[in-house]
Amino acid sequence: MDADEDQGPEPIVPLIIGAAMFMQSLTATIIAAALPVMADALNEPVLALNLTITAYIVSAAVFLPVSGWLADRFGARATLLAAVCVFVFASVLCGFSRTLEELVGARILQGAAGAMLLPVGRLVLLRVTPKQGLVRALSYLAIPMLIGPAIGPPLGGFIVTYFSWPWIFFINVPVGVLGALLIMRFVQEVKSESPTVLDIPGVVLSATALACTIYGLENIGGGHISRELAAAILAVGLGAAAGYVFYAVRVQDPILQLSLFRIQTFSAATLGGFFMRLMIGGTPFLLVLLFQVGFGMSPLTAGWFIFAIAIGALLMRFTSIQMFRRFGFRMVLIVNGALASLSYMAIAFLRPSTSYWLIAALLILHGYLRSVQMTGLNALAYADIDSAQMASSSTLTGVFQMLAQAVAVGGAAALLYAAQGAAPQLLASHIYPVFLIIGVLSLASLVWFMRLPASAGASLRD
Repeated sequence: MDADEDQGPEPIVPLIIGAAMFMQSLTATIIAAALPVMADALNEPVLALNLTITAYIVSAAVFLPVSGWLADRFGARATLLAAVCVFVFASVLCGFSRTLEELVGARILQGAAGAMLLPVGRLVLLRVTPKQGLVRALSYLAIPMLIGPAIGPPLGGFIVTYFSWPWIFFINVPVGVLGALLIMRFVQEVKSESPTVLDIPGVVLSATALACTIYGLENIGGGHISRELAAAILAVGLGAAAGYVFYAVRVQDPILQLSLFRIQTFSAATLGGFFMRLMIGGTPFLLVLLFQVGFGMSPLTAGWFIFAIAIGALLMRFTSIQMFRRFGFRMVLIVNGALASLSYMAIAFLRPSTSYWLIAALLILHGYLRSVQMTGLNALAYADIDSAQMASSSTLTGVFQMLAQAVAVGGAAALLYAAQGAAPQLLASHIYPVFLIIGVLSLASLVWFMRLPASAGASLRD
């Protein structure tokens, strides 16, 4: 890549889009710290408040498949702007809720808007950025997206300690308003010249598959419904997924274009990336348990350790472009992916007596390695995608990212339940094996990466 070659939009554009996604990623983690306080305020048992998390996830799963179609039909910039505004409005409704029913209703609306933020925001970036500048743009985009989950736990603990719980939602208002103004000022409109007709049967099948599969996975390890009911719902989701596959290969423009998996780079980044993303989905949940329950740390101290991952993510920004340019996507994804998995498994060897400096150093290293990996995967997925396939590919990528998170959280909960067995309380020794198992599973992604040709992603580097 020549230094003076057009590298796409100024950094402010991906940072603006990333700020919109920041609200979603922050809210997903910050609410967990406030659940006990919210339960007291609403006079509900803590377990009942899990419904607010589930309602968001299921709503997002239902609306995710249509995000690409909406962007093509009404314009990606307009759809992103509408999603940000609705997300902010729903956040205000959440903050003013005084009953569990009101809060759940507001969270459903928030989930519908949140479903649009990631795939549509990414679509805007894909369509205004030449492929040679995609790694650079996505490295900027990754910064606010990775910081959100990392600062969620400490910020949530701070807010509920020194303020009131509605502020975990009101904090989205200034971020969203500023993001909306900047989108109108700096982000150009991109729209498909020939949008397809909405595939209603495909929407019904895919939404049912995603909602039931994700809800079942979230509860299979123990939730506010029985494991038997969770397993039945999961079976319905998997059946709908099979039905969608059978349907999609027989229609011309299905809502989710499964034919994209014939493209090797997209398949490697999406299917191989699914296993690598298991670490990201399970990290906040498992680290909070390890540090607070296993090590006896305060919520604030544990939150600051999790924030160390964000520091590593910021460091990634300064080296990732040069790494992919010099060594190529195949080599970086293989070597860096293996190191990221090993650094994740190394967490299982931490002990309460381990130096805090060593814990922080390990988490910074892991944050750096996994951020490099995600930047490469996010760029490689679109290396061989033409403009007509951008919306479909962005939506399909979003689907697998959401599934990875659900599998990670649900699977981690099930593994913890099995490890604890009849023990009266959860111990650090029950949590350690889960880090090892997820780390080993993430290594499965190397199978896809090793099959890539050395020239994979050449269009992103030339």
